[in-house]
Amino acid sequence: IAAVVALEEPTMADLAGFLGDPDPAVRRTAVAALSEHTPDGYAAALFDALADADAAVRRTAADGARELVEVVADPESAGAQLNSPDPVVRACVVYLLSSRRAGDPADYRAALADPDHRVRIEAVRALVSVDDAATVAIAAGDGNREVRIAAANALATLRAGADAVRVLIGDPDPLVRAAALAALGEIGCGPQDLAVVTPALRESAWQVRVGAARALVGADAEA
Repeated sequence: IAAVVALEEPTMADLAGFLGDPDPAVRRTAVAALSEHTPDGYAAALFDALADADAAVRRTAADGARELVEVVADPESAGAQLNSPDPVVRACVVYLLSSRRAGDPADYRAALADPDHRVRIEAVRALVSVDDAATVAIAAGDGNREVRIAAANALATLRAGADAVRVLIGDPDPLVRAAALAALGEIGCGPQDLAVVTPALRESAWQVRVGAARALVGADAEA
């Protein structure tokens, strides 16, 4: 580990032995060095580390890929890890592919059924990048609160899915209701919505009151 840290401007040749070291702590340190120094050819090694046997090494590689999302070469090759057994890796790959517009929308739709909510959240955000409001609306019925919040925010960005947003306004979770109310401000707050928005301005949860105020941005001036 000390030897890796001591490398000031490592090349891939310098790091190759450390990336294959039997000690996962050494491999993890070498992967971190890849992300920090980005030597020529680092992307392939970084993506290979997403399949490492050690979870901490995979997490370090995923963090590096996220950090370098705008510049990492050949992002399409990360798609080989879409079926990784590690949800951290799956979420990272969906994020990377969608951010670089290098993925297949069918993969994003499939990720919406992932057993891990972190992957489903990334799938929702990825579907925004391909303007798939219809599939995002499906996520409004997800069992995880964070996914439902992501769906409300995504529909606000797409300015679509009003019916799904109105269902979320009745969600039992106040943070979901707040996100759904705020989405109306982008999608449009019609006269029929005021019957729900107005009492929401007096809810006990301040987040809901903020959401209701934002909903009124989408109402007509008279309202």
